[in-house]
Amino acid sequence: IIVASKAEQAMTSAILRAVSDNKINAAIITGHGESQISAFTNLLEKNNFEITNTSLLTQDIPENSDIAILAAPLRDLSADEVKKLSSFLEDNENGSKTLLFIAAHDQPSMPNLEGFLKEWDITFEEGVVFETDSNYLISTSPFSPIVNYVDEEFAKPFISRQLPVLIP
Repeated sequence: IIVASKAEQAMTSAILRAVSDNKINAAIITGHGESQISAFTNLLEKNNFEITNTSLLTQDIPENSDIAILAAPLRDLSADEVKKLSSFLEDNENGSKTLLFIAAHDQPSMPNLEGFLKEWDITFEEGVVFETDSNYLISTSPFSPIVNYVDEEFAKPFISRQLPVLIP
């Protein structure tokens, strides 16, 4: 039996909301069959983010948004929607505007979105990543490797042979 409490997380979030007037505004882009990310948005809200849903078909990303989140769309963005994303990122005088794009392994080809992302040096290709060294597998699946920390200084607090970090 595992017994756990989220009391510390809840109290820390409540204190953060009480003492900080600064909320980070996140616009969740909708209208393209995006993945449901309610657990992620709940986590953001608990950490003092203000969440709004934004359809680029009918509106611009709100000016007060610090981050726009596009979560694994299934349909391509139109040229006008891409312009709205570009405007959001280019209107970035203090460097605070961010786009979080979440790709999916099964997403179809989306020429407009892919062209936009390429302008920002973001590309992806079809394929899979898998481990070929059985010393780093926790099971017989090459798609469930354990972490091999190369940088000793970074790895020091995480290394544990009894509790390996699995990256499926």
